[in-house]
Amino acid sequence: MGNEEHGSTVERYLYFAQQWNSDIKSPSYVINHDKMAFIFASPDRGRDFDDNGARWILEQIQRLAPKPIILVVHGAQQGVYSENPDKGISNQLFIDQVIPQENLAVVISGDLHMDMERVNHSKKIGHVHYLHIPALERTKIPDETNHTPMFRVMTINKDGHVTVQTYATGESTSRTELEYTFVLDL
Repeated sequence: MGNEEHGSTVERYLYFAQQWNSDIKSPSYVINHDKMAFIFASPDRGRDFDDNGARWILEQIQRLAPKPIILVVHGAQQGVYSENPDKGISNQLFIDQVIPQENLAVVISGDLHMDMERVNHSKKIGHVHYLHIPALERTKIPDETNHTPMFRVMTINKDGHVTVQTYATGESTSRTELEYTFVLDL
């Protein structure tokens, strides 16, 4: 769930989420494919998980092993983005047990509202790739002086090659300087 849903209700989130996927019945769910899986995990409070929420993620990752997992969360764990290292998931079970899972390949988050052109938005720490999704409505980091509404498209090829392209709204070509590539072990 995003900022608007956190200020509202789970029902509001489900109403909109079910417009593109009627199978979504909960704010946290799994989309399982033959060679990989996506885990969408909404925080239990604010941007953080309690132990039950972190344990649910851990159980899904372990159940789906050895498939590579792409985890979509509101915010990454604290410390991932140096631009605001204190903001993010602080749940110790998430940090100590979820992140180290061998098949966790990618963590996608957008909580920080970072300006893609002025931050380190995509990186690999240990075995996990971290991808920031920019906010369309406003930029907060490193400051609010420049906001270019952008979105990202992740393409996963059958051979595991992943390309993440970033587009400014209204533009038909991606910003090559903001592209990020890596390989999933499919």
